[in-house]
Amino acid sequence: MLPGLEVYLSKSYSGYAQLVATPQYPHVCLSFDNPARYVTSLSRAPESSLLFVVLRGRSRIEDVSWRVYVNDVKVSRVFKPQHVVRTQSDYYYAYVADITPVTKGSTSIDLVIKCHAPDTHVEVAGLTLLIPEEFGSDVSIYLGISNVEGEHRLTVSGDGFSVISIVGQGRGGIITLGSATREVRGSFEFSDVVTSDTIQLRGPLDIYAIVVNKYVGIAPDVLVREISVANGKIRLLLANPGSYKVSNVDVRLLRGTSTVGRAGLSYLMPGGNIEVVLDNPSPPATGVKITFEFSGHVFTRSLPLNPSTR
Repeated sequence: MLPGLEVYLSKSYSGYAQLVATPQYPHVCLSFDNPARYVTSLSRAPESSLLFVVLRGRSRIEDVSWRVYVNDVKVSRVFKPQHVVRTQSDYYYAYVADITPVTKGSTSIDLVIKCHAPDTHVEVAGLTLLIPEEFGSDVSIYLGISNVEGEHRLTVSGDGFSVISIVGQGRGGIITLGSATREVRGSFEFSDVVTSDTIQLRGPLDIYAIVVNKYVGIAPDVLVREISVANGKIRLLLANPGSYKVSNVDVRLLRGTSTVGRAGLSYLMPGGNIEVVLDNPSPPATGVKITFEFSGHVFTRSLPLNPSTR
């Protein structure tokens, strides 16, 4: 994968790996009285979990004091990072822990990081979760510290498609996953479906986690095959051309950025078609926004409503 990242898991699994990164970082390590805290709810309980925390600054290891709690259980009281990188200006530290006994069977995560270290901050923290599902994937989890300069192309071998998630720190670098390209600054999480066999990175970037779920078949999607307006109704024919079911399909009619109509589906089966009928508002909607879930991620599709269809 990338120099500085270690393979923490690589196996075929009846489900998928989900990467959850905490927002609102960096968090300065001033004192135990001002901890970093992140609370989140999960759609289903993980079978296993890894915690990763990245600190960055000028403090040496022996100068860092910390305590880490997950769901009120102390998981670390002595700072012993598995990954250390020193640059001209900073130390980077990455700590990784298996917290499965704490999170197994739970759909809520309460992460608290108490730290005290001169000129040092929590750069990012996150979790990789194995979520059981009715379909399987080849799962790979890479964690550590990789300082990326220049251009890199990473190969994801095999046929089919992948759902890839990357967490790191951007300094104006560029990431391309499939057809999606993004310039990143500050802490970021970037996920997308990749049907090609490469990930493209252009530094400067700091990469701390990459999770790859590799699938056979065709990537699922929600497409609008037909739109018709008649008798005060808007009818949308939705289709999933992929090989896998998508869940929690949310269809919204928009006027600008305001929602003026909404419908929901619990799921859309592979190869399935379904008609969604909504009231035609007045003034009319100007667009349609569709979100759906697959492999632990929410994907968005948007399209305008032309005057001829309104």
